[in-house]
Amino acid sequence: MIPLIVGILLFIFFIVTIVLSVSSWRGWHIAAACLTFLAGIGLVICASLSVKTHTHWRREHASAARELEAIKLELYTRQFGDPTMVESEVPPVNDIQARLNRILLDRGRVWRQCTPGAPTGTGILVSTVPPRPDGAPGEAGTAPPNGIPANMVLYVFRENDRQLPVAYLGEFKVVDAQPTNVTLERTMPLDGLQERLIADQSARWSLYEMMPIDSHHVFSDEETISRPLDDQNKPIFGRMDEQQLRAMFSEVVGVALGRAPQDPPPPDDPLVSELVGPYLVDGLTSSEASAKVPVRAENEWWKLEFEKPHQERVDSNNLDPGLSGNYFDPEGYAEVTRLRVGGEGARSGMASIRVNDIGVFPYCQDIDRQLVDGLISRGICRNLGPFYVRSLRDYEESFHDIQARFIQRNEDIRRAQRDVAALNVSVRKTQEQIAYRQEERSKLTTDSDKFNVERQKISDLAATLEAQKSALQQELSQLFKTNLALTQQLAAIDSKLTEEINRRTASVVAQ
Repeated sequence: MIPLIVGILLFIFFIVTIVLSVSSWRGWHIAAACLTFLAGIGLVICASLSVKTHTHWRREHASAARELEAIKLELYTRQFGDPTMVESEVPPVNDIQARLNRILLDRGRVWRQCTPGAPTGTGILVSTVPPRPDGAPGEAGTAPPNGIPANMVLYVFRENDRQLPVAYLGEFKVVDAQPTNVTLERTMPLDGLQERLIADQSARWSLYEMMPIDSHHVFSDEETISRPLDDQNKPIFGRMDEQQLRAMFSEVVGVALGRAPQDPPPPDDPLVSELVGPYLVDGLTSSEASAKVPVRAENEWWKLEFEKPHQERVDSNNLDPGLSGNYFDPEGYAEVTRLRVGGEGARSGMASIRVNDIGVFPYCQDIDRQLVDGLISRGICRNLGPFYVRSLRDYEESFHDIQARFIQRNEDIRRAQRDVAALNVSVRKTQEQIAYRQEERSKLTTDSDKFNVERQKISDLAATLEAQKSALQQELSQLFKTNLALTQQLAAIDSKLTEEINRRTASVVAQ
């Protein structure tokens, strides 16, 4: 308001001055004065606008500087955590990045949305170029080179519409590598389900450089996965999303059973419930878990809170660079460099545990019980109760074991089929012998019947002959007796005749 009044007064003063100077000034003096006055007004207006703009932007600059400092502080807090707190409620980016790097290190590279071709005698040609949104094959120039070298071993999975693996297709070796496609050759025999899934060219594949590693946190809720352990009976691995787990396992079971992707078994299917059970109770107290699944000794771990500082050796004496695949030695000490604590002198390989730190320890084997009981008896820590910890699976070893058993079963089946074929030949020959013997038996039965008839006739004939024999014997006996009597008579007559002859002969001689 004041500048406006001052401007009006100056304008009146200028008019009065010009009016009083008209009599002594010339025309160009008056024109120059008017132009100078107008130029001064314009200069004042420009200066006012400039001052106003400068003041506005100084305020904006100050506000932006304050916001910048706040953003820098927030960025620092998000990246490194709150420096005034020991543990932030929200994990900093560096911690998340470290966990992500660890996950990526364990997982290796993954090529998703790969399109398989038809299996041939030399292998399977797989395109690593993602398809277009309409499902048509992608063009070679739309994707960077895959970076897959020849002779590399890949683990192949079939993926669903969300690019999640739902079926394991086997272990393959890269026999030919191109920037946008690879030719894969199986390293182990495939079962019937794998061959049927591989033959489906409409599916999409995921190629894994390393076999995925099982983890307790992989199915945890994102809001609870990073919370530190406390002395409450909360899930130690975070809360599990039951709906998500049942949906995922339902889809996996559906593929294994040969059902269409749009027709998976219901989430409450008994088989799905049996598979999901250990995942749902992973990290719960043993009492809560036992109400849903059987709790074995190796699944019961103790949650301990340390009340005194403690040091424990965690590094192995054998350093393994990780090329052999052994992360820990038989006693559980770390061998791989990235898992070792390191250190020098007396603290070499020793992990330091602070007061109020909480950990979960196994309580199954005797050496585990001795360690836990020793820590509790010495007052170093206190027991917060037993918790259920799901046994992790080594998928690579499990799949190799399944493949080895599959090969062994196929060999057993081949041997059994060979034995069955030999037995079938033996059975056929036996049946031929049985048929021959049955025919022979039939002939022998016929001969036996004829023999029985002949035997009956012979028996009848023998009886007749026996009767005739008996009659003949009686007749002969009678004849013998008659002959014997006649013989005796002849002997008597002969004796008499002999005596008569002798008597007559003697009488003749005597004469």
